[in-house]
Amino acid sequence: MRRALTILLVLALMAGFGFGVNRLIASRKHNIPTEASVFIPTATRPKIVLPGTLYLAQNGDIYRLSDGFFTDLHLKTTVGLWMQPAYVPNSQDVVAVLRAAEYSNLYLLNSQGAVVRQLSNNAWTRTNQIFRNHWMFYPHVGADGNTI
Repeated sequence: MRRALTILLVLALMAGFGFGVNRLIASRKHNIPTEASVFIPTATRPKIVLPGTLYLAQNGDIYRLSDGFFTDLHLKTTVGLWMQPAYVPNSQDVVAVLRAAEYSNLYLLNSQGAVVRQLSNNAWTRTNQIFRNHWMFYPHVGADGNTI
């Protein structure tokens, strides 16, 4: 009887210690930001305004940071998501990747976000033969502005 009471007491102490550790960890937990709580770039302003223009991609949209203000370029996202903008040297243009589920294409955009022209056509087929399609990643324009 004494052994059973000792085992029961040890089990109760273990359960109480486990519960106490669980509550301590839970009280130290921070909320992880969700997509709804992430700051919208157009609603923020940097403390230091630098000269020049910076292009950023977030959630399929491309933003331009110029004169301390973020501007959404409002590119069409019916086919896929815009990503990986790259500056074209000696111009105001940008190349960006439009990524669909089965392929991605490279586009030349002006500084206002209008599509100047499509630089690649990687959707060989619209059937279920995805292995024939191609994807573009991380475009980089050469110093001459003509080589990608």
